[in-house]
Amino acid sequence: MDRQRIVRTQNIDAAQAFLHGKGFELDVARRDLGSIDLCINCAVLPGLSVGYLQWGVPAINRSLTGLEDYQVILPIDPMEARIGGQTVLCGPQRATVSSPRHDYRAETGGLGARFRICISERAVGEQLTALLGEVPARPVEFARAMELTTGFGNQFARYILAAANDFEHANSIGASAIATTSFEQFIVCELLLRHPHNYSEALMRLKRTIASRDVKRAIDYMHANLEAPVTIADISSTAGVAGRTLFKHF
Repeated sequence: MDRQRIVRTQNIDAAQAFLHGKGFELDVARRDLGSIDLCINCAVLPGLSVGYLQWGVPAINRSLTGLEDYQVILPIDPMEARIGGQTVLCGPQRATVSSPRHDYRAETGGLGARFRICISERAVGEQLTALLGEVPARPVEFARAMELTTGFGNQFARYILAAANDFEHANSIGASAIATTSFEQFIVCELLLRHPHNYSEALMRLKRTIASRDVKRAIDYMHANLEAPVTIADISSTAGVAGRTLFKHF
């Protein structure tokens, strides 16, 4: 993701100063000080960011205060993460997910290389409210570990690698507000619907269809006429709602 360069430096003082300004400390063994290669490449969107990070050497990275955002860390090199008192051993086969207001500490091996997806608390809260149909009483707390070899974790890692490739080359995700919003909604919704958290059970109890009656009438009409040349006017007339309103809901 070199096109999304935020910072790169081989100077330990510059690296520590930069990270301190972002709310983090970086500790490196004396023997490795001359080999540090801090690199942060990050595509920043309104509700989330996708980045590649490395230290260049084994290091310990810790937050100065509780985290402000949600983080999904996909390690390339081995890493031990401690979030809110819980330790997760990570690597290419296991990611870790952190939630806001928890202290964060990570000890990385090798180059300390990893992908990081940072999602604002507001983006997660708004999406959960939309899925639940009501404002949640408490913040979302995701399960700390995400297995990457099978299931959703494997798919999620593929999504992020594809996005990183897009940011580096075509950058179609950032080309328009529609594409950006669609990508953000997709990533946050996938996490909420498929990675365990304290509202997973509540979401499972909801009916599969949570659309309004007007939208449901439109969907039922389309299902009944899959082989017909259905027009927006047809759907709008059947639903009893203006086409512009239907576009907004869909």
